[in-house]
Amino acid sequence: MRTIYLTVDTECHDLNNSNLYIEGFDGKEYWGLKRILELGKESDIPINFFVDVGEAVEYGDKYIQNIVDLIHNYKQPVFFHLHPDYISKDHSRTFLWEYTKQEKEKIFHKALEIYEHFAGKQDRLVFRAGRYGVDSEFYDILKDSGIKILDLSYLCGSKKMCHLTFDDVKVNNKATNYKEITILPNTQFIGFDMFGIKRAIGLDASDATFNEYCRYIDNTKLSSLILTMHSWNFIKKWFFLPGKLSGDTGMVRKYFRFIKYARERGFEFGDLNNYVLIDDNDEFINLCDGFRGKVLSLFNNFIRFQKIARLNKKYFIVYCAFYCMLLLVIVVILFALQK
Repeated sequence: MRTIYLTVDTECHDLNNSNLYIEGFDGKEYWGLKRILELGKESDIPINFFVDVGEAVEYGDKYIQNIVDLIHNYKQPVFFHLHPDYISKDHSRTFLWEYTKQEKEKIFHKALEIYEHFAGKQDRLVFRAGRYGVDSEFYDILKDSGIKILDLSYLCGSKKMCHLTFDDVKVNNKATNYKEITILPNTQFIGFDMFGIKRAIGLDASDATFNEYCRYIDNTKLSSLILTMHSWNFIKKWFFLPGKLSGDTGMVRKYFRFIKYARERGFEFGDLNNYVLIDDNDEFINLCDGFRGKVLSLFNNFIRFQKIARLNKKYFIVYCAFYCMLLLVIVVILFALQK
C-alpha cells in the first residue's frame, strides 16, 4: 500500500489577525481551517492536523480549545506542533536549535503538558517542530522522554531551518530510525537546478505547482509521502492590503485535482495514527532534468516567486522590476522589427 499523509500546520502568528491565519472569513464563506476540514469530508480522506498548542500561553486556553473541538467535530486527528517562542516568550528565537539543551527540555515538556491537556495522553506521540527547527541534540531529549514518538521535523536540503542534517540521519526522503525515534521526513524534490545552483522544494501547498505534484507522483518509488500545508493556504491575502482577504479558489481546485490524480495512480490518503515504518530505498528526485524539466522549472519558479511577491514588499519590488524589464525588452524588439 502506498500512502500520502496530508498534514496541516494549524497556527496563528498574530491573534489580532487570526482571520488571516485560522478562520479566513470573507463575509460570506470560511476559507481557513473550516474549509480544509470540508475538503477532507468532501474527498473522504483523513487530514493530519498539527496544532501549535503552545499558543495557549499567549492566546489563552479557549482559543486552542475551539480549534481542537472544531477538528474533532470533523473526526480528524490533532497532533503535537511546537513553535518554541510561544513557550519561552522570546520571539527573537523561533527555532528550537537556538536554545540550550536545558531550555529545549523545559520548552518541550511544558508544551507536551499543554498538548496532553487538550488532546489527552497518546499511545504514540506524533510530533512536528515549528519551522522544522530541530537539531541532533533535540533527539536526545525526545529519546530520554520515554515516549514512543513519530517525528515529522526533518526537512532535507533546508539547512537554514532544519539543523538535523543528512550527515546525521543518512537519508533524504525515506523514513528511518534515529536515536530510537521514528523519523518520517517531509517530502522534498529538486525544484531548481540551473547555473550550478540546486534548490529543494517541498511537496507543499505554498511551494509545489500542480505539474510538480503530478510528476513527483509519477516518478517516486517511496511508500509514504508527506504533503504539507498550513491552515491559511486557501486564504488569499496581500501585504499592501492589510486585513483584506479572499478565497484562493485556484488552490482549492488544485487540491481536489491532486487528490483525484494520486488516487488514480494507486495512492491512498492516511491517518498518521496508523503509520507503520516501511524500509524503502531513499530518493531525491530532480524534476529539472532534461530540456522539458528545465523549461517547466522556469515556469514553476516564476509562479512561486509571484506568490511570494503578493506577501512580501521586497519580492514585490523585484517582481515589478522584472515585469518592467520584460516590457522594455518587448518594446525594443518591436521597435527593431519596425525598422
